[in-house]
Amino acid sequence: MIFSDYVRILRRFLWLVVATAIVGAAVAYVALTTPETQYQAQFSVALAPNTTDAGTYGNLIDALDRRSIPSTFAQVVMSPSVKDAAATDGRVSQRGMTIKAVVVTDSNVVDATITGPNAQRDRDYAAALINSATTTFSRLYPLYSLTPLRQPATAEEVPRHLATGLLLGGISGALLAYLLALGIDANRRARGRARLEPASIATHASRSGGS
Repeated sequence: MIFSDYVRILRRFLWLVVATAIVGAAVAYVALTTPETQYQAQFSVALAPNTTDAGTYGNLIDALDRRSIPSTFAQVVMSPSVKDAAATDGRVSQRGMTIKAVVVTDSNVVDATITGPNAQRDRDYAAALINSATTTFSRLYPLYSLTPLRQPATAEEVPRHLATGLLLGGISGALLAYLLALGIDANRRARGRARLEPASIATHASRSGGS
C-alpha cells in the first residue's frame, strides 16, 4: 500500500474515526471527572524501647541503616492479607482504591497513601488499613516500634489533567478506529481478488478452447 491508499481509507471511514474519537474522549471525560481523594499516613520505624539484648543490637541497627526494616513495613501495608483484613475490620470495600507505601529517601519514615473515589469510604479504609498494618508488623517484628507522624485524617484532592486526558482519549479512539478500517479494507480487497481469479481462469480456458 502507498500513501494515497491510506488517505483513501481515511476518507472512506472518516465517520467511523470521528465517532470513535468522540466515544474515546467521552470515556476519558467520565473517568477524569470522577472525583478522587487521597489520604496519607506517615510512620517512623525505630528500635523498640525495651531492646536490651546487646548481642542483637548491632544487627537491629544495621537493618535500620540499610532500610530493610522500613521497606518490610511498606510491604506489609501493601500485602493482600493486610488489605483484606482492613476491609473486613473496617467493613469497607477497597474497590476502586489504590494503596501505595514507600520509604522516604534517606530516612526510616514510611509514607502510605490511599487513593479512591469516595472521601468517606477512603478515610475509613485508610484508618483500618494503618491499624491492620501496624498490628501485623508489631507482631512480626516486636523489637521495632512504629511512631505515627501523620494520621490519615485530612483528604487531599488528586490533581486531574482534563484537557490532556480528553486529547489522549480522542486520539486513542481515532487510532483504534483507523486500524479497524485498515483491517476491513484489507479483508474486502482480499475477497475481491478471490472473486476475480476464478473468473480470469475461466475466461482464459474458454479462449484457449476456441482457438
